[in-house]
Amino acid sequence: MSTRADVDTGAAGTPETAEVETVDAVVVGAGFCGLYTVWALQQRGLTVRGIEAAPTVGGVWYWNRYPGARTDTPQEAYRLTFDQRLVEWRYSRKYPEQREVLQHLDFAADTFGIRDRYHFSQRVVSARFDEAESRWTITTDRGRVVRAQYFITGLGLASESIRPAFPGAGDYRGRIVYSTDWPEEGLDLAGQRVALIGVGSTGVQLAPAIAPFVRELTVFQRTPNYVIPSQNPLISDAEHDEMVADYERVRGLVRSHPVGFPFELSTGRTTAGVDREEVDRVLESLWERGGFAFLYTGFDDVLIDLEANALLVDFVQRKIRSIVQDPDVAARLTPSYPYGAKRPPTSDGYYETYNRPNVDLVSLREDPIVRFTERGIETQSGEREFDVVIVATGFDSATGPFNRIDIRGRGGAALTEHWAGGPSTYLGIAVHDFPNMLMVAGPHSPFANLPPGAERIGRWVADLVATARREGAATVEPTREAEQRWNARIQADGEASPILTAGLEVNSAAVGANVAGKARAFYFFNAGMHAYSAELDAEEQAGYPGFRLV
Repeated sequence: MSTRADVDTGAAGTPETAEVETVDAVVVGAGFCGLYTVWALQQRGLTVRGIEAAPTVGGVWYWNRYPGARTDTPQEAYRLTFDQRLVEWRYSRKYPEQREVLQHLDFAADTFGIRDRYHFSQRVVSARFDEAESRWTITTDRGRVVRAQYFITGLGLASESIRPAFPGAGDYRGRIVYSTDWPEEGLDLAGQRVALIGVGSTGVQLAPAIAPFVRELTVFQRTPNYVIPSQNPLISDAEHDEMVADYERVRGLVRSHPVGFPFELSTGRTTAGVDREEVDRVLESLWERGGFAFLYTGFDDVLIDLEANALLVDFVQRKIRSIVQDPDVAARLTPSYPYGAKRPPTSDGYYETYNRPNVDLVSLREDPIVRFTERGIETQSGEREFDVVIVATGFDSATGPFNRIDIRGRGGAALTEHWAGGPSTYLGIAVHDFPNMLMVAGPHSPFANLPPGAERIGRWVADLVATARREGAATVEPTREAEQRWNARIQADGEASPILTAGLEVNSAAVGANVAGKARAFYFFNAGMHAYSAELDAEEQAGYPGFRLV
């Protein structure tokens, strides 16, 4: 339903009078979280409008089109599953590449009529709560205004990229490309002199993908990473059919696993009393298996005990030295911090890339960037010339996507001020003084595989909204006490982990340390997806005691 009304948008550059669309709920984002939540709310009888900055669905999988982009979650758990046709969706490899993930989301959007509910190519610039009417007014950068009882975000945990202000960047005559905004038409790098800045999850995928055909590749590294091979095999028809036939078992594995992976839970094996030779044998088998099995299916104590964790550190350090032929390069590539203090990415052939004669590594801790020049990049040791500079410097995780929107709750309170010292939420879903604002995979939600989390949280949010509507409640808002309890839980869980606290020293996004000026805090629920799901069950079964429905 649309009506014509005079609206003071409060957003610079937008008209004071605009056609206002009125719906029950606005959902921002068209990735896994947004698409599922739009579908779930429609299933419960709400009118819904989705808003997405990209020209189509996909979220992070639309923007991150760089060479080598793929997920590091096994394909059986990297999909929507609310309909059997989605379970039967056919990926070609164990770890799907960007193009296939985008195709999966396209299929879901078209098959279930979700795409038609979206306004695309529009970025939300403001969202303001009207206390008198218990409604939100959402305004986009193109002047569109939507009013809704519920303002629901599906912004993703890694959708706001970090774009450093390099001195002299405006003087550079070559091309600067951001991994999070890769040209849709592609980029011909053959024979080019290329700089790659950043070795996080993106950089370690990009480097081996482009090294074989560029003239020169210089990788600029701030903090070395532990990089495990994914060993990414093709999925045969028989393997796919077996997965589909056995999907309830897969679903059960995902639900019970701390990070939502389709792995069998450990039998309680720890490193205590195990000789070094046996530890190495287990770790070697997991290295050959590839992916996050290395961290989550070996020994239960490696994420809670520093001595046990040191065994993983030593194993990967030895692997790096055995793969990289130049001892000086191997030393620069070798991390020394606890394994898991930063998210350990996966990539096939990453360390082997540095054995190529056309690849060089610059440690920014030893030789920092001074400025960009007309021809390239000047570090303390001198100038290097490049045709293309690729910036892959990571994401302002969790709160970053919210900070770019002017969100105002009760009494005009700004969300950025409420979160100035770090995020404050209840269940990672709602915020006191921001009635009817609900988040799917917002700050304080689990650090885990996203698609099953998107469905679990999206379904819970949709059920909460449906309950409020049945009870005739105009607003849904967590109590201050519930929010404080949840924040205390997040803090206690984080402080209890020596691995997580080590992230403060190594620029981990999980504690905000990768963004200059960002509050150092624990940005995620770290007790596991299974424990988080139990919290949601308890809240719902008790009748939502942490919320006021009035």
